[in-house]
Amino acid sequence: MATNLQGSGGFSGLAVPLPGLLFSKNEYGKLTDALFDCERSTEVCSIGDESQLALSRKGVTAGGEKMSWLAVRQVCKILSAGLSASLSDLLGMKRPEATLASSRNIADPDEDFNVSEAAALYNLVLKKRFGRLFGCRYLKNTDTKVIESVVGGRYTRISNSDFLSIISSVLESCEPKYSFHSASVSGRKLCLTYSKAKSLPCGLTLGIKIINSEIGDSSIKASIALIDGNGNTMTSSYDKLSRVSHSGRDLSNKVSKLIGDVLEKSGASAYSEEALSLRISEAGSKLLGFTGDNEDSAKFYRLIDFLNTKNGLTYSMAKRCISATLTGSSADTHNFNMLDRSKLWPLKSAMSLVFSIMNESRINFADNFYLRDRFEKVAWGIFFNKLKIPNSDS
Repeated sequence: MATNLQGSGGFSGLAVPLPGLLFSKNEYGKLTDALFDCERSTEVCSIGDESQLALSRKGVTAGGEKMSWLAVRQVCKILSAGLSASLSDLLGMKRPEATLASSRNIADPDEDFNVSEAAALYNLVLKKRFGRLFGCRYLKNTDTKVIESVVGGRYTRISNSDFLSIISSVLESCEPKYSFHSASVSGRKLCLTYSKAKSLPCGLTLGIKIINSEIGDSSIKASIALIDGNGNTMTSSYDKLSRVSHSGRDLSNKVSKLIGDVLEKSGASAYSEEALSLRISEAGSKLLGFTGDNEDSAKFYRLIDFLNTKNGLTYSMAKRCISATLTGSSADTHNFNMLDRSKLWPLKSAMSLVFSIMNESRINFADNFYLRDRFEKVAWGIFFNKLKIPNSDS
């Protein structure tokens, strides 16, 4: 059964989050049905009057539609570079947590955060700079009455339903064949993972991950994927040859060529059974240097800094990854002083860290494409020794 996900992010009270879904290996039919239903309820409209996008204090347009957080953010980007941040501030989205009891928090009473004032600011800028939206269009879901995105006049939309058909046709006709592994849908953004039929003796399965967005917030991208036995993935980085913009003619042919290029890369010797087995062995022998006592605290926080400041993971999730590496599973606590010491800590290796990052990414960010992508690429970098772990033993 497809898993429903909570919509992520948003201008609280001013806009609405978009829902998400997860589809497993045996749910390809349900995926095609869901994408068909989504396309059936899609309407693309030209923007000709500011009333189409102006919002009431309840976050509703004159036509009775709500706007997604992405649509509001896209309008803000076109109208004024700092508008999005100002709205976030007025809505209290970056307000310090009350538990911090900071002096700034004490100085920020509830009346400082007001949806009506945020809507008024948004409408004022929209009125003054509406001309900047000339030629733009918006995409609306007629079932939910939500304006899901605003795109420019040159944007060429390829529906996720058509995109799935193109990808399936290309991958199922190649040799060796790739079969559907899983998919996640977040609003109008689709992430597909296909894999080879059999996993390698090393426990990893070679695959490919492809992303499409119908609504202008991302190019079409493809990368090589390595999948473990739990369905966790790590993916290669994107270069100029692994992405296609939503513009120009023959977009379908460009997508087909993109997939062919990535498949050709996946046939390189670096992804052979022998090479991947060697990488697992080398990453497994590269110990993190833990001893299992309280003196490990400095190492614990040094690795958090490595994932956080040097590789772009959030501090809290970097802490979760290191804690999970030490405990062998998602830890109940991420406080170093409360972690149960173990004789297994000295055996923890770069490979242990890779698996923990992959697992934490899937568990916590299934519906957040950007963060999950970041995690998977960090895991890939560590696995292929492109990211040097500080002071790890050789």
